[in-house]
Amino acid sequence: MPVHTAAQPKVKPPITKVQMRDLLKWVERKLNILLIGRHGCGKTTMIKECWEQHLGWVEGIDYKYLSASTLDPWVDLVGIPTADGEITNVTQEQIAKVLAIIEAKDSGELTTRKITDILTTPDTPRNISFIQPKWLFTVKAVLVDELNRSHPKVRNALMEFIQFRSVNGRSLDNLRLVWGAINPENDETFEYDVERLDPATKDRFHLHIYVPYEPSFDWFAREFDDVDLSAGVCQWWNRQSEEVKDAISPRRLEYCVRHVRDDSGDIRHVIPDAIALGAKYSELVQIIRTSSPILREMREIYDAKNKEKATEFIADETNYDHCIDEILKMGYYRNFFVPLMPNEKIATLFSNTPKIRTFILENFSKYAIFEDILKDIHDTTGDSTLRSQISRLFSDASGKKDSKVGKSGFGALVRNPNADVPFTGTGNDVKLLEEQLLKTQGYQMEHTYQRQKAFDSLKPFVPSHNIKAPVACLLLKVLDLQICGRSHVNRLARQDRQGGEYEGLIAIINRAVDSLNNLGEDLSNFGKDYPKLFEIVMLMRHRFLFKI
Repeated sequence: MPVHTAAQPKVKPPITKVQMRDLLKWVERKLNILLIGRHGCGKTTMIKECWEQHLGWVEGIDYKYLSASTLDPWVDLVGIPTADGEITNVTQEQIAKVLAIIEAKDSGELTTRKITDILTTPDTPRNISFIQPKWLFTVKAVLVDELNRSHPKVRNALMEFIQFRSVNGRSLDNLRLVWGAINPENDETFEYDVERLDPATKDRFHLHIYVPYEPSFDWFAREFDDVDLSAGVCQWWNRQSEEVKDAISPRRLEYCVRHVRDDSGDIRHVIPDAIALGAKYSELVQIIRTSSPILREMREIYDAKNKEKATEFIADETNYDHCIDEILKMGYYRNFFVPLMPNEKIATLFSNTPKIRTFILENFSKYAIFEDILKDIHDTTGDSTLRSQISRLFSDASGKKDSKVGKSGFGALVRNPNADVPFTGTGNDVKLLEEQLLKTQGYQMEHTYQRQKAFDSLKPFVPSHNIKAPVACLLLKVLDLQICGRSHVNRLARQDRQGGEYEGLIAIINRAVDSLNNLGEDLSNFGKDYPKLFEIVMLMRHRFLFKI
């Protein structure tokens, strides 16, 4: 259909806010109503709500919805012409045939086929009737939507229908009213693909109601059963620029709520054009998300600071999926809920979410669960940079805990009763150990394989009894500079297996530290003197013979 481009009216028609009581009054008075408004402003929804929810009407029984743009004037209204079989100009011959029917009936030979054969001949004159939809004669009301997008023949067929409630003079006795809905023919912003509605057709509607282009607080509140949500989204829409409002119809605003709240979808998929025009969509997302029942429950748990309930709440997959974006975004939620999550959830967030990684690294000393997770990550990650970062964190944290010796000090050495790391070395000649250590000092360690090989060459010479202080110090120095010159020490430390042969890196460090401790040597600057070893000890202090 061609787009109508008539001149804009000099005076804009008044926009009227329609209340439900108005609609019900118009139904009672049996008025024909034409609703005129932009797309998505709720014209059709308003009518259906009135007829179905307030009057209890059922579509197809009490009222009929017609989309005028798809109507056929004959099939849907006037009817399909057909011969009705009615006989005119009755003759004596035809009367005789009627008598023949009576005779066949008396003899028991009467059938429908026999009656047809008796009464009809090729030249029998007939009348034309119209087969019409059954609903025409049963419904009380009709809604003709998109009236000005219909074919002219449809609009012509509707003229009698609207005014006289009849079709080709045949009265529709049950029909009380006809309501229509159209987009405006002339709009200052949108060029609708509509036809100009014939003045005679338009004049058949008693009232012309121009519906405002804005979201309805009452409708959103009823539809989503949430007054706060309705107020929030309506106020957000009203704060936007006129260009953004034009890009977000009330119907599209509804799409936003459903997509974000019910499907946890990305609002940018719903209103990309409005966002390009400057829509503050993050505010709308916040309003929608915080109004959902699950998010409301999360907020109530947070306000009550109920950690037991919070732990149970966030362990539920549905709750987690629905709330995780809000938790990541809001710092106070993050501080409260993340430490209460299952370990695997925290570890996944640490790996995939930079914001959570930073949060855990900055707060690991406050939460035991963060400390345990970081230990596991350190032992399993292939990222040497991350492993070094975690090591430094533990080293720094230990230094802060002991103000006596400063950041790098080893602190008060107290035997750890929970550690079970006996040393199984059998070497007895400390002189050989010293020679091997001096030889190892001359090696250029470039690869983990070389460090492993050098470490294996040292182990047989480490005695099971106390080592002289200078040799023990040299042993720690070689381990720190040569064997642990980089952070590739995980393989070496893993040789200390619980219940197995304790002959890995921790066992050797324990042997040297134990010797120095027994000899009364000062170890308060261990962290400063042997920084790499200190990192390893702090990461695996549950295997270390001394408490820091």
